[in-house]
Amino acid sequence: MDPKGGAAISIAHTIGKPLMFLGTGQGYDDIIPFSPERVVADLFPEGS
Repeated sequence: MDPKGGAAISIAHTIGKPLMFLGTGQGYDDIIPFSPERVVADLFPEGS
């Protein structure tokens, strides 16, 4: 996931549906369960 993941969170908020999974790449193996903690950690890496 990259900072563009924020768009997915905004869309989920707008349509009122929860995020269950995130795509982290191009393949089906790149789908992971959604974790708010991971999104925050990826958007705001420690030490930046």
